Amino acid sequence: MACQRNAERHTYPICENIFEDSYWRVCHAFNTSLPGWLIIGALRHVETLADIKPEEAATLGEVIRKTSKALKQVTGAVKIYSVMFAEHSKFPHVHFHIVPRHEDTPDKFRGKNIFHYLNVSDEEIIPLEQQNDLAIKLRTLMLEPNF
Repeated sequence: MACQRNAERHTYPICENIFEDSYWRVCHAFNTSLPGWLIIGALRHVETLADIKPEEAATLGEVIRKTSKALKQVTGAVKIYSVMFAEHSKFPHVHFHIVPRHEDTPDKFRGKNIFHYLNVSDEEIIPLEQQNDLAIKLRTLMLEPNF
């Protein structure tokens, strides 16, 4: 699924194309109730970090840093979580969840329990318009020189 979405990425709304370099793409998770739940995914198919190329590794840290910094600034989050599993049967592809944790996030949904906000019912999913508005703000920051 990740490879197909990467191939079609230029046909998708801005929330699926927040930022991209030569190796990584940043998009808003499409199945979350938490505004700002972002995904950084490899543009090529790769299933483990051990298999990423040196040039991919060289830019990954900067993409994570920029994404986290922009997300914190735009959402006011007090923490930004970064998680990578690449185990889901539909996503056996290296991708990082970059997740805002707010001051008012209940204790029971902090840490690994933040995943409570992912794979939610259709009624709970962040509306596309809200995802796109957030994406525009994030992209604007991430494209600033020296951000």
